[in-house]
Amino acid sequence: MSHQPIKMRQFAISSGDTSLLQLHKPLWLLETRRLMRSPRNWIQWQPGVKSATMTLALKERKMSSQTIDSIVTLFQSRLTTLEHLLKLAQTHFGESESFLDQRIAADMLPFGTQIAFTCNQPRNFALWCSGKPMDNLDPQVTSVAAAYEHIANTQELLASIHAEDEKLNELVRIDLSQGRYLEMFGHAYINDFLIPNFYFHLVTAYDILRMTGVPIGKQDYMMHLVPLIQKA
Repeated sequence: MSHQPIKMRQFAISSGDTSLLQLHKPLWLLETRRLMRSPRNWIQWQPGVKSATMTLALKERKMSSQTIDSIVTLFQSRLTTLEHLLKLAQTHFGESESFLDQRIAADMLPFGTQIAFTCNQPRNFALWCSGKPMDNLDPQVTSVAAAYEHIANTQELLASIHAEDEKLNELVRIDLSQGRYLEMFGHAYINDFLIPNFYFHLVTAYDILRMTGVPIGKQDYMMHLVPLIQKA
């Protein structure tokens, strides 16, 4: 298995001041214990006159199978599942589109918005791969036609990606609300931000349909496994 270049995390501890040590002790202690389990990891202590720096050399590993193409495949197959769920809902409710406004709880977003937010994750992945800024969809999805269009457009964006796998090693900045932001490398951006958000909104969309009486089950959610099913 190949490994990524070593990334460095540093915790500076000033002499005579143990507050920083106490602040980071749980973190660096856990990191140290985890790192020492593998001979590939190491810890370097660099003493100074007035301060000392403990440097933990952490390897940012990735699964050897994770590539831009594999991420695209994951998103594409689950968007097909989302489209499948939408078709089942349309069949169940007929001409009525009121299910787009259904929500699990009063403080949660409605089904239509869950469609948009599910699409936002692979959409922004595709835009990032193309060197473009994030551009979320309008959260107000007022028709079934608009919901289908969001899914189709997102799949087209994914199909247009031509980025190299090295893109996953780039640093990503994600601007949040109230002047806050996140910075992480591409692999973390995919695995710790986009994919968890993607599944959160996809599952919420599923739950809303189940709650409103649409006859769906786990087999409808696990549609991506259908091509792999074999007979004994």
